[in-house]
Amino acid sequence: MKAQAFAVLALLAGLGLAGCDSEPTNTVEYYKTNGDARTAKIHECSENPGEEKLKPNCANAKRALNELVSSPDNKKVPVIR
Repeated sequence: MKAQAFAVLALLAGLGLAGCDSEPTNTVEYYKTNGDARTAKIHECSENPGEEKLKPNCANAKRALNELVSSPDNKKVPVIR
């Protein structure tokens, strides 16, 4: 009984913490069209890869960069500062 109560409390605490990220999730398309935001997010993610790499915005910014670089329409490589 105590184990079940503890499991329920742990689950509720985990769900509560999962919603603590107040940053809105931007799409890959957003990062493709907003170069400054893309560059800033990639830099932020590289500064703290342990915590940031699992966040959707890090993945979306990196994917946007990869898609831009590998696009047949690409005439130059985007600059990452």
